[in-house]
Amino acid sequence: LMKKGISLFLAALLALTALAGPALGESKTYELPELYLSLDIPEEMMVFTREMAEDDIGLLVLEMTPEQLRQDFESKNVYMNAMSLDPIYEIIVTMLDYEGSQEIFDFNTLSDHQLNEMAQMLLDGEAAQGRGFIYENYRLEKKDQARFMALDLRQEAGGSTIYGRQYYTIFNGQAINITLQSYTGPISGEMSETAEGIMDSLRFTKVLENPRKGAVSAKWVVAGVTLAAAALGLWLVIGSKRKQNREDQAAAAAVSQAAEPKE
Repeated sequence: LMKKGISLFLAALLALTALAGPALGESKTYELPELYLSLDIPEEMMVFTREMAEDDIGLLVLEMTPEQLRQDFESKNVYMNAMSLDPIYEIIVTMLDYEGSQEIFDFNTLSDHQLNEMAQMLLDGEAAQGRGFIYENYRLEKKDQARFMALDLRQEAGGSTIYGRQYYTIFNGQAINITLQSYTGPISGEMSETAEGIMDSLRFTKVLENPRKGAVSAKWVVAGVTLAAAALGLWLVIGSKRKQNREDQAAAAAVSQAAEPKE
C-alpha cells in the first residue's frame, strides 16, 4: 500500500506537469462568490477550492477527499489555495467576517495616516507575539476597487522558516488576505511576479453598501491580519504525507529485514 501511495503521488505530479506544459504563461479565472471576487491563476499551478470534484487530480496528490479538503479549508477560513507543482510556494486566499471587519467595512474609508499607523503596529511586533511570525515591512497598494496592505513576513513552522507576502484588505465588510508563502527561502523574483500578476487580475464582482460609517479601532485591523497569517496552507499537508511515507518505508524495510532467514 505504501508503494502504491508513492506511485500515485508521483503519477499525479507527472500528469499535472504534462497538463501545465502547453499552457505555460496562460491563466484561468476562478470565481470566489463568497468573497465577491475573481482571480486569474496561472495554469501551471495546482488550484484547490472548497468545491472540488471527487476525481480531481490535485486531491490525488494530497490523498484527501473533497469533504476532507473542505473541512480543512473551513477550519482555517481558506477559500482557495494555488500551489506550484514543485511544490515550493503557494498562494492562499482567506476571509474572515467578524465584528471588526463589519465596523471598518472598507479600507477606502480610512486615511493613509490611519492605515500606516495600523501597519506600524504590526511591524512593532505586538500583535504577533507568541504566534511565531514577524512582519518586516509593508506598503499600501490599490488593486481594483480595494486598498491593500502588502506585508512581508517570516514565520517559523515545522522546523522551517516560511517567507511570506500578505496582501490584506477589508472590503465589503470582509477581512480578505491573499498570501504568498515560500518554503525554500526568501521570495524569489519569479514568485513575486506570479503573486503580482494574480493581484493585478483581482476583480470585485459586487460592491456592498456600507451600513455604518463611523470611527474605527486599530485593534480590528490587527486582529484580521494576524489570524490569517497564522493559517498555513497545503504545503504542510504534503510535507506530512511525505514524512509518513518515509516512516512507512523505513518500517516496511525493518519488517522485511527481520523476516529474512538468518544463515
